[in-house]
Amino acid sequence: MEVKTPVRPHGTLVALILAVVTVGVFWSLRNYGPESAIREFHEAILLNDPREFEHVCLDVQSPATQVLALRVSSLIRRGATYRLIRVDRSPRKVFADAQYVLPNGFRVQLIFVVQKDLHQWKINTDESERIVRESFGMEP
Repeated sequence: MEVKTPVRPHGTLVALILAVVTVGVFWSLRNYGPESAIREFHEAILLNDPREFEHVCLDVQSPATQVLALRVSSLIRRGATYRLIRVDRSPRKVFADAQYVLPNGFRVQLIFVVQKDLHQWKINTDESERIVRESFGMEP
């Protein structure tokens, strides 16, 4: 006597719905977090779209925003790639060390200070620039 296993079309449907929901959640969170703010800052430079800086910088009008954008733009134009080599986290502020590697192997390190502004992570260019200037012994 042969026993037939009942076909469960609902099981396949439930698995498909679960997969879609999971992908949707991860897709929506791809632009969330301090690392995403740094990535979007680089994308704004590549796109040469000043409006994009408003989404990722605390104070887009600050001279420090322009200075940091010029520094990063210069590195990108010279063929540098970057990676975050250290990220120090607290609940509302992150210090991220970004290392840029030029085609000749020369390495440049910049610090990004990223803060949570209400519900969004944004780069504090003033504090980031202050840290860079202090590391070179320059006056604030």
